[in-house]
Amino acid sequence: MWSERKNLTELVGSLLIITAIGILWLTPGHFVQSASALESVKASGRGSIICPDGRIFNNAQIQFESAENKKGNVSSGHWDIELSGTAPAPNKTGSIYRAEITKSHDFILTGTEQQDILCRSNTIIGSTIDITISGQCGTRSAISFSALNGEKGTFTGTSVCTSINK
Repeated sequence: MWSERKNLTELVGSLLIITAIGILWLTPGHFVQSASALESVKASGRGSIICPDGRIFNNAQIQFESAENKKGNVSSGHWDIELSGTAPAPNKTGSIYRAEITKSHDFILTGTEQQDILCRSNTIIGSTIDITISGQCGTRSAISFSALNGEKGTFTGTSVCTSINK
């Protein structure tokens, strides 16, 4: 009988601990701290790009779009840089796999370059050069492009940023 009472006491104690953890988990403060946002950035701008070999293109246009998927945590999108007034337009293209919008309405996009006809003399498909695109949300805002191989770009354009708490 003593062992049955001891087992019952241990069971009740375990249930109380589990209940307390559940209550703490469901408190409103926890939801505020762990709430995340569905974020998207869409932008275009004009400016210049500097290749690793020092060539500068002043008539460049950047366009990009990134959005979080329905399950959250993963962003997907694409970007490209083209020269205005050239046919066919030399370009750089790639994908975006991470997007972040800060409280100060800045954005930081991380991705990879998948094609480069602009800074390289031939097309390279499947490149694994990491890139970052950053800037401020809004009109006539600064947009920066940088790649691990030394490519850099500065643009002025319009960036539409959306952040919805989910």
